[in-house]
Amino acid sequence: MPIINSVITQGGVTPTGTLNITSNGTRDVTNYAEVDVAVPTTAPESYIGLSQSDGNLINDRTSSFTVNLTGVTTINGNSPVFMNAFRNNSSITGEIDCSSITSINSTVVFKNAFYFATGITKVDFSGLTTVTGADCFNSAFRYMTNCLSLDFSNLTTINGNYCFCYLCYNTEPQRYPVALKTVDFSSLTSITGDNCFLYAFSGAHNLETLNFSSLSTISGSNIFDHAFVGTKITSFFMPSLTSISSQRAFQECFSGNTNLTSVDFSGLTSITGSNAFEQAFVRCTNLTNVNVKSLETISNYSGIGAYIFGYCSSLTTFKFESLQTVGKGSFFAMFYQSGLQNLYFYALNPSSFGSYTNQFNFMLGGVSGCTVHFPMAIQSTIGSWSDVTNGFGGTNTTVLFDIVTSLTGADSNTYTRKQKESTSTATAWTYNSALYYTSGTTEPAVGDTIYSDAACTTAVTTISSIA
Repeated sequence: MPIINSVITQGGVTPTGTLNITSNGTRDVTNYAEVDVAVPTTAPESYIGLSQSDGNLINDRTSSFTVNLTGVTTINGNSPVFMNAFRNNSSITGEIDCSSITSINSTVVFKNAFYFATGITKVDFSGLTTVTGADCFNSAFRYMTNCLSLDFSNLTTINGNYCFCYLCYNTEPQRYPVALKTVDFSSLTSITGDNCFLYAFSGAHNLETLNFSSLSTISGSNIFDHAFVGTKITSFFMPSLTSISSQRAFQECFSGNTNLTSVDFSGLTSITGSNAFEQAFVRCTNLTNVNVKSLETISNYSGIGAYIFGYCSSLTTFKFESLQTVGKGSFFAMFYQSGLQNLYFYALNPSSFGSYTNQFNFMLGGVSGCTVHFPMAIQSTIGSWSDVTNGFGGTNTTVLFDIVTSLTGADSNTYTRKQKESTSTATAWTYNSALYYTSGTTEPAVGDTIYSDAACTTAVTTISSIA
């Protein structure tokens, strides 16, 4: 028997014998370290009998069982600890409790782990806070037809290429209808890694709730590429994300999703990664509301991404409330063949563009009858640009320079963001979230009166100057 360096303490004999090696060569050490080791004859309670077949671990038992990882807190190293471990195993039933695991620092650790494990109803990683490692959860929960929820509610940091890609990907939802309804990433603040959620939930056709409400930082290309295609998600909220420097970060993320009605990127201030939203919501035919109220900068070529809202037939109004800086070709085909009727640019100014490089080229391609509202102050800057004068590539486009960015009254209050009412008798202004009015539809002038009602019967102040 060869040398044994450690001994099970539950019985057995400590190795004895000594052999001094004084030169290179082969030495027979058989008689110098023999030991009897006590081997338990019964398996511990948490033991699961497994055998290997074609690289997969297969259940030896005929009855169903559960997987218990209670007490495991960290997984380190670069070995595929659970890679393919329970793949195609229908005997695992109930909840997978991994709630004691707090950190993972390992590549491919759960890759394909529960692929086609059809008896699982819930997966709990609620104690996990950090994940570092490429392909860590790649395809981990695909085709789990009875799993209703995945809980990653305390995960704050993900670092690794392809880390959660194909997580619940389903290429045959008709043949394998998956039950997954909720996924919780509500504490996730940072993602670093290319293709991190590539196709992660694509084809999970019963998924209704997906929480990324705390995500503030992303770094890497194609992070959410095709991630949510074919789901039942109606509202997508990512209000904490402040900037996007990644290329194609949300490319086709909801492409063709007819359930989606609203999108909230209300905290986003800058987009500098090229094609960040290319075709992100193309053919989302029931999308009606998009919130990008804080967006100030689109600085890179095709920063938004072509066809982002292409064929969104229910999207009739879009507002850029804070946008001040745009780059070359920033809006190419943005609303192609959509139902857009009103487009607002409240905050653009003469310094917003740099040199003329077709910033609005083909923005409204295939759109008919849209009215575009610009601030009065930029008419002299862009009023003669060919992409503006030809209607942004649309037909029957009306371009108005009708937004006054600063209007000062006798009471020194500043009135901003004029919007035309649906009637032709008054023009509305917004001040401190309240509306004020001037009679008629012509631009207001010094001496005109502002009213608190659309009928223009209750005067508020008289305009003393226009800044």
